[in-house]
Amino acid sequence: MMYEEKGHWNAVRQTAICEIVDRNGKRFQIRALIDGGSEISIVTEYVLNKTQGDWKRNFIPELNVQGVNSCSKINWTAEMKLRPSKHLDPRYVEEHKLQDIEIKALFHVMQKPDYFANFRREYPEEIRKELTENYMLADPVIVNKGNERVNVHAILGVNVIRFLSERSIRIIEPPGIEIRRSNFGDLISGNTHFVEHSNNHELEAISDIVTRFI
Repeated sequence: MMYEEKGHWNAVRQTAICEIVDRNGKRFQIRALIDGGSEISIVTEYVLNKTQGDWKRNFIPELNVQGVNSCSKINWTAEMKLRPSKHLDPRYVEEHKLQDIEIKALFHVMQKPDYFANFRREYPEEIRKELTENYMLADPVIVNKGNERVNVHAILGVNVIRFLSERSIRIIEPPGIEIRRSNFGDLISGNTHFVEHSNNHELEAISDIVTRFI
């Protein structure tokens, strides 16, 4: 109750910047949420239209889906390949043999929203320094200064997560940040710091609602 009255812990969910590859081999960079509670992987129709890529489309009977911060309809799927992002240091890629990683994945395509909204709070300086200097982050934007909205373009469900080869390498306590090494770089999750309530508008992180059919 004390936390509810005076503030809350800033919770972080795993996100990764990676590449999607179309049938012509063209690569496009996206940000994906790693969601172990989702049975399917999802990308928004808006994002695929913006890439103007050549995606293999399979039309399916219309489904209603409850996703992160949204509820939408799906009537087609897209087949694509996933690769680690070029932002990873070449030495890191070679050391962990990521240059040959290519994951074939089926994505359900949501009509709405355009993006999944995620609000990122600035981490304390000592945590930012620790993560920046010692890890190859899958999503380096999370350690930027300031508070900002970052758009998430896709959700990676269990059909993709099982190919990420995640393994826990460290937990920073307190406050309880878990660092997991994956094929897309080092993933961060957990609590970063305690946030006192204020009279200003409180930015909220992406919802914990898992993606499911309704």
